[in-house]
Amino acid sequence: MNRFLFAFLLVLALFAACRKEFDLNSSQQLGPIPTVNVEASLTGHVVDAAGNPIAGALVEVAGLTLTTNDQGLFFVHKKLLDRNGAYVKVTKNGYFNAVKFAFPRLGTSAYMEVKMIEKAFYTVFEASAGSTFPGGNGSTITIPADAIADANGQPYAGSVKAFSVWLSPSDDNTYNLMPGDLRAVDAAGYAQMLKSFGMIGVELESPSGEKLNLDLGKKASISMNVPADVLANAPATIPLWHFDEPSGYWKEEGSATLAGNNYEYEVGHFSFWNCDTPEIYILLSGSVSDTNNNPLSNIRITVTSQNFGTGDAYTDSEGKFGGAVPKNALLTIKAYSSCGDVLYEQNIGPFSENATLGKILIAPPSATTITGTLLDCDLNALPDGLAIIERNGTILATLPTDVNGNFAATVLDCVGNLNYKVTGFDYTHLLQSAPLNFTPLNNNASLGSIQVCSSLDEFISVTIDGHTQILSPYLAFDTDGYIAGQNATDSSFINLRFQYFTSVSYALVTSLYGRQVEASGTTTYGCENPCSTCVCKNSNPLTFINYPAASGEYAIGATDGTIVKNGSTTLVPFSVSFRIKKY
Repeated sequence: MNRFLFAFLLVLALFAACRKEFDLNSSQQLGPIPTVNVEASLTGHVVDAAGNPIAGALVEVAGLTLTTNDQGLFFVHKKLLDRNGAYVKVTKNGYFNAVKFAFPRLGTSAYMEVKMIEKAFYTVFEASAGSTFPGGNGSTITIPADAIADANGQPYAGSVKAFSVWLSPSDDNTYNLMPGDLRAVDAAGYAQMLKSFGMIGVELESPSGEKLNLDLGKKASISMNVPADVLANAPATIPLWHFDEPSGYWKEEGSATLAGNNYEYEVGHFSFWNCDTPEIYILLSGSVSDTNNNPLSNIRITVTSQNFGTGDAYTDSEGKFGGAVPKNALLTIKAYSSCGDVLYEQNIGPFSENATLGKILIAPPSATTITGTLLDCDLNALPDGLAIIERNGTILATLPTDVNGNFAATVLDCVGNLNYKVTGFDYTHLLQSAPLNFTPLNNNASLGSIQVCSSLDEFISVTIDGHTQILSPYLAFDTDGYIAGQNATDSSFINLRFQYFTSVSYALVTSLYGRQVEASGTTTYGCENPCSTCVCKNSNPLTFINYPAASGEYAIGATDGTIVKNGSTTLVPFSVSFRIKKY
């Protein structure tokens, strides 16, 4: 069976986008997909290739810097997110960076899964000698002698650790592991969607972890294997695309030539490189409900084409999905439970123009309706709360409360597994409820009132020029010298970098910047970006009351001094204190 990786984007908002502004099927669209911001919520689950949660990963989304918790989860509550693709970047030592797009709709709560590739395979060589090393499945990368530069662009002559990964166009899991979603901009600046014949990612580091790359003007050669099941359709010459991490787009840069079973090409820098052809597609939408017309959220939907492979995503809190699929192709659509059971399967298409499937009704083996009400510390309704429903660590639903604090969801059961948990959150006051474990009775769980009144055990307190804010638990303690926090209800944040002295009892503040949203407006403070190149004014040493020796222990500390406010030369007093868990 001939199969290729094609971008099946579950781009919910593109169906509502103004066609006069952007036409997905038009070759005249210059530039990227236009941004259309909507207020929505997002729950993300960061996992490795095997599906295991990754704790302590840094997540950049909607101007926020978040950190995944012990379950690999991060949350964005009622923020402005791009409905045509909200950019999400995830970083973690020991993994390739992951960049994905979430697709929220106005007033809904979306769910996404981000898979990260572990840097498990590497080669060590001397920069002065160069090297040819494997890229996976018969692919090779060749770096000539004296071709490496350090992070500042200066020639580098030491040892090099080279990490590489090859992603097959025939593997359905490639769509989840690759960076981005195959949205692209060609050499002429036109927006495109791609069909891949394979991609290779390469990263270079020094023994101490410093980022390295090719020196200016130097070239590396890549010979990338083309799997046998797509080789017959591989063009003799194919456009070459590199992944541009800051934008999340694949950008055309050169071409590759087919030689036997491999595409051969040269590159002037390393990232992910992809051999692709632009393709034509249409927009497909639908929704999923049970037979009682209750919308089903977080249902995994896949669409498969014999020639283009498989793409997938999850239904939102209203059970809706949609996206780009190949034009004039026979397709198979499937819906899966959280247990991995196929609940629905249907052959559809081919479609020559945009199509709506309408409502898909699923009669699952069993479904449970869960209702409840979140209350604040004074037993008043919590209108801006969030209820998260789990089963064995799997998120089944993330539910914003209504004006009366109510939430409701219908979730699919797993055979022999009816152990559920719900936790309520108040991100305005940084509170949460005690997790409530429950077992449904007769496919129903009326949980009643849940008080959200327990303090979160991690925090950063920031006072700038007399104004204090307590930042949310989306923060990190990183032994590389990084602390970050943000407010879940506005765009306030702080980033703090420091360096160690010989003793770990204290450290020196080397950069501090952030933003506070106050009643009188927004205040920015600190050094200009990038903070790694500047030193803040009159900052006292960052003193640790407790320094964590192992994961799960807490970093407790504080610093103060004066700092630049709103980009002026005026210095104002600041203080920072924190209690943060080490991951």
